[in-house]
Amino acid sequence: MRPDMTADAGEGAGLGSFLLRALVWAGVSVSFLAGGFYAVGAALVAIGSHRAGTSPGEIQIAALHALFFAVLREALLPHWLLTLATWLVLARLLPRLEGAWRFLGPSLAAVAALWFPAVGFGLFRAWKPANALDVANTWLLMTAAIAASLLLPRVVLRPLAPGALARPMRRSTLTRA
Repeated sequence: MRPDMTADAGEGAGLGSFLLRALVWAGVSVSFLAGGFYAVGAALVAIGSHRAGTSPGEIQIAALHALFFAVLREALLPHWLLTLATWLVLARLLPRLEGAWRFLGPSLAAVAALWFPAVGFGLFRAWKPANALDVANTWLLMTAAIAASLLLPRVVLRPLAPGALARPMRRSTLTRA
């Protein structure tokens, strides 16, 4: 004889599923972020090298790796982490934002955009903007990179589709005894 499942046990199972999906989403999205950043950087270096007719030497490659890692460590990863953590809280508190693409995409991009000033001006020490256009361009690029890295796994992996992180709707206790 199986004991009946209580409401608390059901909510606990929902939390476990939420945590598993959140961890998978985090792992895949940070891989997309870091891999995409390095791929774009390598492509830009390759294009520049091809146009110049030279290839970078060992010292230049080491300097580029150091620069890429500094940008990743000081800007992209903190921005990604703050956006991810904020979204996970919002998904539990406001499940409607999580429920459909028409809300998910713009809302996630808005969260990323709202975190840029804290990251850009507080944590990204290597960044020294010369004017307002530098700030606007960097804001747009970082927001787009973070939003894309968080949305792409939701497109590719079916278990992470919109609504996957929203709190499950409770069943009515009035309809079944």
